[in-house]
Parts: sequence; C-alpha cells; structure tokens
Amino acid sequence: MPTLPPFRIAVTGTTQCCPRWRRLAAIVYDLVLLLAVFMAATVPVMLLTGGRAVTTGNAFYAAYLLLIAYLYFSWQWVHGGQTLGMRAWRIRVILKSGLPCDWRGAGVRILWSTLSLAAAGLGFFWIMVDGRRMAWHDLFSPTLLVAEVAPSVAQQPADQPQ
Repeated sequence: MPTLPPFRIAVTGTTQCCPRWRRLAAIVYDLVLLLAVFMAATVPVMLLTGGRAVTTGNAFYAAYLLLIAYLYFSWQWVHGGQTLGMRAWRIRVILKSGLPCDWRGAGVRILWSTLSLAAAGLGFFWIMVDGRRMAWHDLFSPTLLVAEVAPSVAQQPADQPQ
C-alpha cells in the first residue's frame, strides 16, 4: 500500500488557534474519555492490591495516572494529530512548522498543559485574553491547536451527490 506524504498546514504569524468553544467542547469530551481510561487502568492496580482501595495521596498511583494521561494524549497526537474529542470537534494538534506533531512536541505540550492546569487553570483561561486564542501550551510548546476546515460543496467532485 502506498504511503501518503506528510501533510503540512500553512502556519503564519497571524494564524489563530481553533475557536474557544471547540477547544472547550473537546476538553470536556476528552475528560470524560480519560476518566474511563483511568477506570480501566485502575483494574490492574486493584488486582495487585487484592481489591483494596489505593490510599489517598499515593504518589506511585498518581504518577501511574499521569503516565496514563501522557500516553492517552501523546499517542493520539503523534498518530493522527487528534484525540477522540478533537476528532469530534474537527481540531488538530500540529507543529508550528505545519508538520504533524512528533513525540518531542507532544511531550513539551503535555508539560505546559500540566503547568497550565497546576496554575489553577490560568494557562487554559489565557485563550480568553490572547488575541490569537492561544493557551500557554500553544505559546510555549512547538505545537499549535488548529481547526480543520470542512470541505466546501464546490470542492466536491461532480459525480458525488450534494
């Protein structure tokens, strides 16, 4: 099977991130999915503890869940540029060069996303004051969240019904 060349999105100094409402909708969608992933990831932990609950403040369990979250987001960003929530709202993570996200970009984005959240969410709320709708992880990582443009009716081949 032939491989497709990597896509490139033109990113300029005036490129804006995706609309705020799409970003928020994707965050909510992905948080619900991540909660389900956390529940599934807790099953092996429960088996190892003999069914006993993990104690509150357990650093190993917290680190385990952070690793799961990292893998949930970064794997999907590197292999397609979208989480399921992002796919539903047609937004994509790309490198600022316009190329698909790589592991380094995903790692730096997750680091800045974590810092954005740790600062009482200020990094996420930054999209409300930034003219280009960029959160801290858009500003300080080599990645960018962009909206996909739906193909217009005029771009459809003539043999397809409208």
